[in-house]
Amino acid sequence: MRNQVLANDVANANTGGFRAQDVTFSQTLNGALQANVVSAPAFQTANGNGVDLGAVLAALEQNTLQMQTTDTSFSGRVAAEQQVISDMQGA
Repeated sequence: MRNQVLANDVANANTGGFRAQDVTFSQTLNGALQANVVSAPAFQTANGNGVDLGAVLAALEQNTLQMQTTDTSFSGRVAAEQQVISDMQGA
């Protein structure tokens, strides 16, 4: 969800009057998977929009890294559990 919101910010970086948005994991979790999009801190570009393209791209990178870390952690845990099950079946 966060990547979609941040990608929308990037897509509208040149749209006059557009206000950047962001969503956090905790907001999403607290909202029970409802679309909790919040306004990002006030920022205004020359064309009057609120997209700090550098900040949005950095947020996209951070989100990607968090997703990769979560995936790696989850994959390792699943592999460990599969090994335990395999060991139990072989004993």
